[in-house]
Amino acid sequence: MIQETRTTHIREVENPHKSSRKAALLWNDCAKNIRNQLSDIAWNTTFNNTKALELQQDLLTLQVPTVLHKMRIERKYFPLLKNAVEEAASPDISVMLTIDSNTDDNAATPSSTTQHNTTYSSTTQHNTAHERNNGVQRSSTTKRSDEHIAKRSGKRQNASSPSSPDGCNIKPQLTFEQFVIGSSNRFAHAAALAVAENPANDYNPLFIHSDSGMGKTHLLYAIANYTTRNYPTYRTRYITSEKFVNDFIRSIRHNTQSEFRQMYRHDDLLLIDDIQFLQDKTGLQEEFFHTFNEVFQNGGQVVLSSDRQPDAMPGLENRLRSRFKSGLITDIQLPDHVTRLAILQKKLETKKVQVLDSVLNYIAENVANSIRELEGALTKILAHSKLNNEICDIDTAKHLLSSLVSSKAKEPITVDLIIDTASMIYGFTREQITGGSRVRNLVQARQVAMYTARNLTSFSYPEIGKQFGGRDHTTVIHSYNKIKEQLSHDRELFESTQRLQGALEHART
Repeated sequence: MIQETRTTHIREVENPHKSSRKAALLWNDCAKNIRNQLSDIAWNTTFNNTKALELQQDLLTLQVPTVLHKMRIERKYFPLLKNAVEEAASPDISVMLTIDSNTDDNAATPSSTTQHNTTYSSTTQHNTAHERNNGVQRSSTTKRSDEHIAKRSGKRQNASSPSSPDGCNIKPQLTFEQFVIGSSNRFAHAAALAVAENPANDYNPLFIHSDSGMGKTHLLYAIANYTTRNYPTYRTRYITSEKFVNDFIRSIRHNTQSEFRQMYRHDDLLLIDDIQFLQDKTGLQEEFFHTFNEVFQNGGQVVLSSDRQPDAMPGLENRLRSRFKSGLITDIQLPDHVTRLAILQKKLETKKVQVLDSVLNYIAENVANSIRELEGALTKILAHSKLNNEICDIDTAKHLLSSLVSSKAKEPITVDLIIDTASMIYGFTREQITGGSRVRNLVQARQVAMYTARNLTSFSYPEIGKQFGGRDHTTVIHSYNKIKEQLSHDRELFESTQRLQGALEHART
C-alpha cells in the first residue's frame, strides 16, 4: 500500500487563477507541451486520462485515474510536468496529484494526494511500510535519495559521463554510434535501439544471447547510455549478475535485505549482463524472480544478456525461464568478413598508428572466433608498431598473430592449458601460479596468464578467476587491464607474452 498523502513545501505566491475553467485551459496548454515530447504509447499510458480540477492561488490540482498512474508520473515524468507548467504559466505554481476514487482500480484504495514544488527543492522517495501505513511524512532524505532526485530532475553534473544509480560508471564509449552493424547482429541492434528509444513498450524483457565476445555487453551499455542521455528522469541501472550476487550476499551478511530490495526494485530500466550465472543458485533466483516482477509490474524495462538461450539453462527455475521467454529473444552470430573488417577500421579511427590494409585484411580473414579476439589481434599489431616505431608489414603480422589464427586441426586453448604452459615458461609450479603468493615475478606471471586466458579463450572473468584458485572476477579484470596497459611501453613484458602464446601454439599441434 502506498502512502496516502505526501506534501512538499511550496512558496505562497498570489495567483489570480482560481476557477476550474482556468485550470482546464492551463492543463490543455501543458498537455500539448507534454504530448509533443512523448510517444503515443507513453502519453496514452500516463497522461491521457488526466483531468484538471481547479487552480486556486498557486496550486494546480490534477486528477489521475489510478494509483499506478500517479506513481508513474512521480517516478518518471514529474520534471516534464513541472517544466510544462512553468512554460504555460509560472514557476511559482505547484502541482497536486489526486486519484479518482470512483475508478474501479482504486475501490480498495482511499483517495490520495501528492503535492510537489515545481522548483523541485524537496521531495520524497518510497517510504517504509511503517510510514505508509501511518501516513508519516519523511522529514529528511538520505544522500542516495538526494542523488536520485538530482538525476530525475535532469541536474546531471557531467552529462558526458553518465552513471548508474549505484555509482558504477557506464562506459561512455560503448554507444550505438560505436557499434558496428552487420548481418550477424543487425536484428539484435535494432531490438536494443527500439528498447532504448521506447523503454517498457515494444520488447519487455529483451533477452540477448551469444557466445562470449560478440557484443552483448556493448549493446547493454549502449541502451544504458542512450536512456541516461535522453531520459534523464529515468532510473537506469547496468550491472553484471556477479554484482547482483555479491550485493545480495552482502545484504544477508549485514542484515540489509530491505535496502537491497529498495535499490534494485524501483528501477525504470534494469540491465543485467551474464544472467546465466544465476543458474543452480536457488536463493538468488528467488530474489531475482521478485526483483524482475517488481520492475516489470511497475512499468520498468528489463534487458538481459546470456551466453545461451533460456531453454539451454537447465539450472534455471521454470518460472524465471517463462518470464525470460515472454518478451523478445534475439541472438548475435559470428561476424562475417565484411563486418570484421569494418570493426577493425572503426577501432582504428581513434588510434594514431597506421596499419596497412593488407594487415587488416589478414586479421579479418583469419581471426574469426570472436570480436574480442579480433580486437586483441589489432592491439598486438598496434603494440608492436609503437614499440618498434615502424609500420607492421604482412610477414611480421603473420608471425605476431600465429597463435590467434584459427585452425580446425588444432585443439582449443583452455585455461588449464594456459596455466600449465605459463608454469613451464616462467619456472613456477601450477600450485604457485594459482596460489596466493605475492612474490613479484610470480604475480606478474599469474597476471600474464590471466590476460592470455581472457584474450585466447571464451571464458568470462568470473570463470577465469575460478580456475585461478577461486579468485574474484575483479582480480582478473585488474590483471587484464594492468598487462594490457603495460604492453605498449614494456618491451620485456611484450616479449614475455609472445613466448607464452608461442608455447601455447606449439602445445596445440
